[in-house]
Amino acid sequence: MYGDNECFQSAYTYRLIKVTQQQLSASFEENGCKFICRHFPQVQIHPHAQRAAEAAEAAAAQGQVWQMHEMLFIHQQELGNGNLVEYETQVWFLAEHLVDTPLVRS
Repeated sequence: MYGDNECFQSAYTYRLIKVTQQQLSASFEENGCKFICRHFPQVQIHPHAQRAAEAAEAAAAQGQVWQMHEMLFIHQQELGNGNLVEYETQVWFLAEHLVDTPLVRS
């Protein structure tokens, strides 16, 4: 998927792929179904998309890319710089303290 974290169609597609992936995982062995997301920020119409993509890449470097994508799509109408810092903090906190929550999966 090529996506833009500020685009509602990307959020919809992301959720649809996640549901499909969950359904297919029952048919495949563990990690048999892969989902690849590439950043394609449309900065001309989504002014916060580039910074959101950079935040997701920073999370990826820490092994938290899917958690950050989830956070960004949940809050895609609130992607200003201050919000991104808050989401990064929440993702790190959840990863450290609440591993079994729906947002953070092992």
